[in-house]
Amino acid sequence: MTKIQMVGGADPYVVMHPTDFESLALLRTSGLEAMLVGGSTITQNVPGGSAAPPTGATALMSSGMPVVLSVAAEPGTARAVARDALRLFVDGAVLVDWSEAEGFKTNEAQGRAETRVLPAVLKPICAVKTSTTGS
Repeated sequence: MTKIQMVGGADPYVVMHPTDFESLALLRTSGLEAMLVGGSTITQNVPGGSAAPPTGATALMSSGMPVVLSVAAEPGTARAVARDALRLFVDGAVLVDWSEAEGFKTNEAQGRAETRVLPAVLKPICAVKTSTTGS
């Protein structure tokens, strides 16, 4: 988050694998240190320290940044990205093809939609890769 803020990135978020977030959410501390991860500011005292409660429908956060969970993310790494670092360019045209001939007997129709999309990294300096393994 600090690296992104230092170069002028706005409103960073974190992308990580669900198992990495689970590991961070289940971290326990033995003192009064604040938990860095959780969906709530409430902590529970458990044998061996305190733990953040399981996160439900609340917003997932880490170090004050929203967390986006993705199975496409590489386990063991997280990426902090400023919202203005990425942009998706779309030409606005959508081509839709329908095929009703093959499903006539079962009252089915098949459709295919296509569009042209170009993802672009506008500010590569505002995308930071980090390790979640602690090494």
